[in-house]
Amino acid sequence: MNDRKKRNIIYLIVFIFIFVMIITVSTYCYFITKDFYYGNFNVEVNTKGVDTLQMKNLVDANLNVNDRNFIKDVGHSISGTSSIDVVLDTTKKETKYCYNVYLSLPDNEIFSYSNYPKPELSLSVYETNNNEKNILIDNIDITKSTGKIEVPSSLNNENIIHNISTTKNKTNTITYEAVITFNYFPNIDQSINGNLSYKATLVVDNVYECK
Repeated sequence: MNDRKKRNIIYLIVFIFIFVMIITVSTYCYFITKDFYYGNFNVEVNTKGVDTLQMKNLVDANLNVNDRNFIKDVGHSISGTSSIDVVLDTTKKETKYCYNVYLSLPDNEIFSYSNYPKPELSLSVYETNNNEKNILIDNIDITKSTGKIEVPSSLNNENIIHNISTTKNKTNTITYEAVITFNYFPNIDQSINGNLSYKATLVVDNVYECK
């Protein structure tokens, strides 16, 4: 066989190889593309899908103690509320996320005791999920607390890992609400806490997929 025929055979083999590869890659890409979406964005093929997880801070807890709201024999307890929504929707069959919830308090002490050991400042935290309201923290004393307070997943539970889950095309919303109350004592002089302001914020942090 002369050199020319050998070259022609080699060219033919290379051409056939390249042609087969092009067909294979094109077919592969076609099926990979079909894996992601088929017909409609919300139609899931295999396990492909999209999650949307949002944390919506609704309001901070603010307390302003002044002569109008705690004057002896005339005043009353005042409350501030901080709340946050955790919202999850998905195009997957099901999905679940875990996270921490905590209350961010002032860095320095603001209030002092005027009727120790009764709390000047108290905290309760609630969770509402599927129209069911549960208490997570029940009226604890935070008069001298600073920094942050971890919110447990249930009352009197040390577990601080919360979770939210949902199934395809269903939105799930969990609302957390912290109520901070400056407690009024009608027969006690509380002027030591006059003209003070206090702010606290509910926070969702360290979010990750969980089993």
